[in-house]
Amino acid sequence: MVMAQSRLIEAILYPYAVFIQTVPIVCIAPMIIVWFGTGEVSIAVISFICSVFPVIANSTTGLVSTDPNLLDLMRLYGVSRWTSLVKLKLPYAFPYIATGAKIASGAAVIGTIIGQYQAGVAGGEGGLGYLIATAASQLQMDYLFVAAVVSCLMGLFIFYGVTGLTNVLLRDWHAVTHVDT
Repeated sequence: MVMAQSRLIEAILYPYAVFIQTVPIVCIAPMIIVWFGTGEVSIAVISFICSVFPVIANSTTGLVSTDPNLLDLMRLYGVSRWTSLVKLKLPYAFPYIATGAKIASGAAVIGTIIGQYQAGVAGGEGGLGYLIATAASQLQMDYLFVAAVVSCLMGLFIFYGVTGLTNVLLRDWHAVTHVDT
């Protein structure tokens, strides 16, 4: 939201968001594990890094895509920037934010598995990523197949959970939610 309010802030912060998105997470994950340890904090940070960019990109696009005529009308009535943000820009941008959240849900599952893979191997802890790492090292194809199916089901469950939540939240605002996904 901050980037959409100021072009200067967007010019400063957006390249960092793009940088984080373009560097392979398998390169960043070991550094995160060194900084945060092998526990769940590292896994959450890795998952966050994998999933935050779609939300940032879509939120920024949605906030700057508000109808300029409506913004002019708000200015004409002397509405403050804060009120304009809360009453006009956020509702206008919410479908974009929801789309970013849907995209991020799959990336979060991937980030979590990569985090478990890296942190689990380092700390000897469980998790789907650790199962994948140990099964791959022992060439246990049956375990790898089950891990792939479970990760797919997790991704679908989270995606459709986010989709259902956004459809409920957008039900009365936008016709877009009535399209089957």
